[in-house]
Amino acid sequence: MIPECSHTHGAAGMDLAIVCGYGHDNLTNIDNLSPYFEAQNVFCVGNREYDEEYEKPIRGSEIHYFPLNELRKIGIQNVINQFFAILSKNQLDGFFIHFDVDVLDDTLMPAVDSRQCGGLSYAELKEILTLLFNHDKISGMEITILTPI
Repeated sequence: MIPECSHTHGAAGMDLAIVCGYGHDNLTNIDNLSPYFEAQNVFCVGNREYDEEYEKPIRGSEIHYFPLNELRKIGIQNVINQFFAILSKNQLDGFFIHFDVDVLDDTLMPAVDSRQCGGLSYAELKEILTLLFNHDKISGMEITILTPI
């Protein structure tokens, strides 16, 4: 999603678009550094908003996008292997994980601002993170959207 499509008409929930250079210059091009992340180096995994119009901007970008239904169909190991291949091919110095907890199944993580049925299980999350944490080019991780009730 791009900022113009946000229901909040702002940057909330639009951080990926902003760092990839989509949105107002005041956010996307500080000190003429846009984009902060090249879209072709970004993997977005686990979304479960399957509306065609909602997904259109990200599917039309160079971001490697794997909504939850596709992640499960292709397989976690295969998606992570694709990510590692891009990491190597593009000779990236490292990678950073942005983990938004609302990707988890709602019964496991109801303390989010975007509650939705379904989502990753703890076993699926463990598989993803174990593969990523065992790579020598990991540089960090942030955990977001925890909204304690």
